[in-house]
Amino acid sequence: ANGIKYEEDAENMAYFRPMMKVVHLPSEMVSENARVATLAHECAHSTGAEHLLNRKFGSAYSSHKDNYSREELIAETASALFCGEHGVTVDFENTTAYLAGWAKYLKETPANTIVTAIYHAQKAVRLMNGETLEAVKGEKSETEKGETATETRKAA
Repeated sequence: ANGIKYEEDAENMAYFRPMMKVVHLPSEMVSENARVATLAHECAHSTGAEHLLNRKFGSAYSSHKDNYSREELIAETASALFCGEHGVTVDFENTTAYLAGWAKYLKETPANTIVTAIYHAQKAVRLMNGETLEAVKGEKSETEKGETATETRKAA
């Protein structure tokens, strides 16, 4: 519904390619819980695409990894939230280690970074759960705007 494709193959990497709008997972994973958590993480990244929530990704290969680190915090938080909502066990030890690896690149205060990441992660999960982009962004669709205007004119 959001224009993101899904693929999997023997390549042992999970990733989201923004330019191609593709989420990729390896065909072999250690467990079904790991598969769901990894897929949720990559789908959370996909919600940041320009045509969706338009987050600034940055690059893992840049010397300035601040934006990329924030995006990893958002994706991993969204994955944990999504898994919790859907009864999938989260490997907190793995999640903590993963985030600790990216945290060293963050330049903002920890509290601001965490609150901002949770805010964006919640929006990502709402979109992943099937809410409309307009609802997640807090905008009304054109249909809703038209109905509201019509109702207002009738009431007047």
